[in-house]
Amino acid sequence: MSSAGGIFTVSLDFELYWGMRDVIALERYRANLEGVHQAVPALLQYFSAFGVHTTWATVGFLFFRDSTELRTRLPALRPAYRNAWLDPYAAIPDTERHPELIPLYYAPELVSLIHRHQQHGQEIASHSFSHYYAGEPGTDGISFRADLEAVLAVARRQGIPIGSHVFPRQQYGAEELDILSELGFRAFRGSTPAFIHRFPERHDCYFTLKRGLRFADALINLSGHHDVEWPQPSAAGLVNVAGSRFFHARGPSETLNHLRLQRVLRGMTQAARTNRIFHLWWHPHNFGIQLQQNLQRLEQVLLHY
Repeated sequence: MSSAGGIFTVSLDFELYWGMRDVIALERYRANLEGVHQAVPALLQYFSAFGVHTTWATVGFLFFRDSTELRTRLPALRPAYRNAWLDPYAAIPDTERHPELIPLYYAPELVSLIHRHQQHGQEIASHSFSHYYAGEPGTDGISFRADLEAVLAVARRQGIPIGSHVFPRQQYGAEELDILSELGFRAFRGSTPAFIHRFPERHDCYFTLKRGLRFADALINLSGHHDVEWPQPSAAGLVNVAGSRFFHARGPSETLNHLRLQRVLRGMTQAARTNRIFHLWWHPHNFGIQLQQNLQRLEQVLLHY
């Protein structure tokens, strides 16, 4: 979506519990995950109505109906995470005994729904097959390549072309970018080009400081508007469409809600004035609760541009 020469674009990290299982207990986040199945259709309606191009970076596991089907398509080469808590393969739920878990981990009907909106600018991208944490001890280029090949394969079986990738937790390096290019990817979402937004944060000695600064930066301008220049392809043809800002869902403080929203709107205005790009991103599960209130916040953003 463009205005005065600038570009506004959105990417969503569509991951269900695969992206949260090492962060929060399932029961504490169940409502958000269940709400994704209402949030995705609602978001598609908004994006289509406003003509907003959206990249849905989808974890490959979500393409499957349940764990039984997933287990038939697991890659032979997998990461050997030194931190076992990060290993999603060890956390595949028993959906035969507990079918109530299926909508918290799998969403093939939503993947198909998004794909049917491709004529409205809705693109399915890779968020890796397994929510792969590149750069963690125990990972390597071989298992990363196998992971990407697996997500490309499951998408191809459903007639879905994939040309873009979003790295889980924005963890990547030169080797991962080379592999993306070799496998035919055209674009990825890079980190916001500011010190306090550089990842991987958990291996950063400034972790606590940067988290605090990012919290403040979402409210007041500490690091600029985060509008980004039009990207140029690398020598290998890979384009970095850097993220500008995370779109915070509605919280309990109306003051913080207002400040965060104004921070986004000012960044969008700056991008339009300077013929640059403003790339907003979040997760569908962020809208899994208080859906109508969050859609109202989103509508203010879409009307602004």
